[in-house]
Amino acid sequence: MKSALIFIGIIILVVSVLFFSKYNIEITGKTIVEENIEEEIIKEEVIEEIKEPENPLWYIWDHMPITYSFIEVPSENGVYKCIQQKKELIIKAFNSIEESTNNIKFEEVEDIGDIKIHCLPKDISRIGDYYYTIADALPMIEDNKIISGELNFYTDSFPNLGTSNCYDTILHEILHLFDFYDDENLEGMMSSVKQIQCLYKIDDWIVYQLNELY
Repeated sequence: MKSALIFIGIIILVVSVLFFSKYNIEITGKTIVEENIEEEIIKEEVIEEIKEPENPLWYIWDHMPITYSFIEVPSENGVYKCIQQKKELIIKAFNSIEESTNNIKFEEVEDIGDIKIHCLPKDISRIGDYYYTIADALPMIEDNKIISGELNFYTDSFPNLGTSNCYDTILHEILHLFDFYDDENLEGMMSSVKQIQCLYKIDDWIVYQLNELY
């Protein structure tokens, strides 16, 4: 009888050990899986936090200062040229970028500058039968460097330019000459869909990129 009880006790002990060992393995395995998942989530959150706007700069200016000049364009009735108010706003825009960054410098010159600025009638900007653009910027690239550019403004009375002290549209176009492009997913100065509302300065992430490159 005593031997039988001892035998039953041993069986109960073995079964208990096996049961709790299996339970512990399952719990431990579950914990490891959960920890791995949590680590991956944390990694994704960190990557998302440091992710910058997808607007890489492929080309940079190869010299400083960058000069600019206002160009008069001959026409049948005389010349097309920028009115004084527009000139002052364009100069303010250049100064704003210069003051916001560490090493970017602009200089107005009487001769032909690196950036040639034209003020032209709206009709010249027509694309097709219905669409008019208010301004555009054309960088000139050579050996992966920006060597010159053109700024064209097509009317003296369009949003944020000509009738107020706003120069965000001008800032937007100048930044095209630094290889920033329109993006409907971006907020702020380079947005292609959001109406610019007199920000008077370029975005912090743009300042960061310019300071990294110049």
